[in-house]
Amino acid sequence: MAGGRRIQRIHRSRDEIDAILSRYQASRLSRRAFARVEGIPATSLSNWLGRHRGPPTPALVPVQVVASEAGSGAPLELVLANGRTIRVGPGFDAEELCRLIATVEGGC
Repeated sequence: MAGGRRIQRIHRSRDEIDAILSRYQASRLSRRAFARVEGIPATSLSNWLGRHRGPPTPALVPVQVVASEAGSGAPLELVLANGRTIRVGPGFDAEELCRLIATVEGGC
């Protein structure tokens, strides 16, 4: 060890880490500033954020509903957050559409 400095590792429980992450998210501080305030290594905070981040939460986006004539047979168009567009015709299968969106958004 350079300079005789010894780093002491502290093992934290999942609950402790969750509490720290909650405080971080509420703090509006940078990772480095928050870590300094808490007295924890910034690398630990970054690692915890990476490990404890769940699946991304889809953002709600505004939807514009355009009136059409009943039974006109007009296709529906869905523009996803990533800019992709899906168009379906009348009588589409909702389950099939869900599978299609999951496949496209999953990166296939």
